[in-house]
Amino acid sequence: MERDLLGERQFPAEAYYAIQTAREGLAAIESQALIFRTSLAIRGNCGDGITVNEKTIERYMETTVGIVTALNPIVGYERASELAVEAYKSGKGILELVREQKILSEVQIQQLLDPAKLTGLDKSKYQNP
Repeated sequence: MERDLLGERQFPAEAYYAIQTAREGLAAIESQALIFRTSLAIRGNCGDGITVNEKTIERYMETTVGIVTALNPIVGYERASELAVEAYKSGKGILELVREQKILSEVQIQQLLDPAKLTGLDKSKYQNP
């Protein structure tokens, strides 16, 4: 037998554990509902209406050092690391250095370092109707 929180009544342990389990289940449902309502509020107040600034994205792609990992299979880890350090120190982007040092042709850059190909992005799923 178990006692209630005040120690006034006794009842079977099975009933006590059933009540506790039900309380935990209700708490989980309430948490899910709260998360759902919060996500709707965030989307409505923060997400709707955001548009892509394509010039800014292009600039980021030109100046990012992170794209150097895609060069590893082409130029090797050591050379790619040297390019990353040089880009970081000079403030230039990887693509700018690749062009300056003629490591890849423009066609190769477009084929090998295309962000959509590197990320597996299917642009057809994201086109405006």
